Amino acid sequence: MTLIDTGPMVALIDQGQEEAHRRCKAACENLTGPLVTTWPCLTEAMYFLYQLRRWEGQKALWNHIER
Repeated sequence: MTLIDTGPMVALIDQGQEEAHRRCKAACENLTGPLVTTWPCLTEAMYFLYQLRRWEGQKALWNHIER
């Protein structure tokens, strides 16, 4: 189990953050357990993703959480 904060959560979804996106994606591929976060971090990530990518960004994060 790995605790994830808002920044990496947003970087996983937002490909516009090129280097951060690549690094977070690569790190997640090497994890064996699930990612865990808090409701405040999820809420903040949803807010930032709406600012960056509108509903599509929020939907992408929600789909990631459901998996």
